[in-house]
Amino acid sequence: MTDLLKKQYLLDTSDYQQYKDLFFYSFDILDTEMKRTFLKREFKYSKVYGIKTDDQLQVSVTCIPFEVNFFDRRFLMSGIANVMSAPEYLPGNGVDTLINKALYDMYQNGTALSYLGPFSFDYYRRFGYEQVFENLQMTIPFNKLVRYKKPEDGYLKRYEYIEAQSIIGKLFAEKNNKGTIIRKSWWWKNLSLWHPDDLLAVYYNELSEVDGYLRYVFKEGNFVIRDMYYRTKDSFLGLMHFINKHRSIYENVIINSADINLRINKFVSDPTETKIEIKPSMMARIVDLKGFLNDYPIQLNDLETITLDIKDSLPWNNHIWQLTVKNGAIHLKESSKKADIVVSIQTLTKAMFGYQTLLDSYDIGDVQGDINKIRLLDKLFVKEKAKLKDDF
Repeated sequence: MTDLLKKQYLLDTSDYQQYKDLFFYSFDILDTEMKRTFLKREFKYSKVYGIKTDDQLQVSVTCIPFEVNFFDRRFLMSGIANVMSAPEYLPGNGVDTLINKALYDMYQNGTALSYLGPFSFDYYRRFGYEQVFENLQMTIPFNKLVRYKKPEDGYLKRYEYIEAQSIIGKLFAEKNNKGTIIRKSWWWKNLSLWHPDDLLAVYYNELSEVDGYLRYVFKEGNFVIRDMYYRTKDSFLGLMHFINKHRSIYENVIINSADINLRINKFVSDPTETKIEIKPSMMARIVDLKGFLNDYPIQLNDLETITLDIKDSLPWNNHIWQLTVKNGAIHLKESSKKADIVVSIQTLTKAMFGYQTLLDSYDIGDVQGDINKIRLLDKLFVKEKAKLKDDF
């Protein structure tokens, strides 16, 4: 065992002060009471790895335990956060050591997936992660926002975002089922601490049931929408009426959405006046391919046997696999046969998250093999792109 590995360990509460100091130094974040409360709670619920030199914390990686709702299937997911290294730490492979150790532990604990927010996409591709999430941002001059008539029924109420779980938590859980986090109470609380200025507008129908909501914040002279959901026509009209009430105060409405197919004509009278951006977001990694496939929301009841050569740095994924689907059940086992398809774990991740089909990847040389088998395998995977409404 190398000296570096000997210094690698899981942090505990006695290490928190050094962890906190390294966090605020590394990310140049203002040290406030809210941020400290956020960090302490995150530390409490997470598995935190670290390397020390002379009893001083030099490198750390945080793994936050989550569950995700992936097209109505639940999977354990570990969120990689707070990847940090002291500037005086000279060995360059400390982060690599900790992330690889974390991936091994995830597999041992039955965690199928891992997400992270990258500072560099190429850097994290070294560890098998791939970008699969995107966000849409529409910047609309307020005077171009469509004025709709008021809804016939229902009413709106405003809240602080810290109250969100008790008010919209159930609706959020029901409607966000394309890969986003199943938010536990501690995570709802932490979101409100990290975004202390966020507000919540809720539309109630005539039965006083929550029918829609708007998470928003006022920022740099703009009305910024972080999340919006409307179940019915009246909830949409009610929320739009609420937004329009701010047109004399703010210059623009900025709508952020995990749905990159959101239609602009719902919101603007003149689309040429609107700035539309598609922004890359979080990355994902399949940690346990067999575990993920065994409960994956397959789109076919039957599929003839296809042999896959999966290229991955994780040895438990890096095999030739024989895949068959019979009566809606997937069967996966290791094989010594010649592969029909050769594909990397990153390219497979994009296909399984609905981000880029295997056929599209084949067209640019990222998949090799039998084109007919590739077409067949593509039919097994979800066609809608996965959506994520959290970052960490």
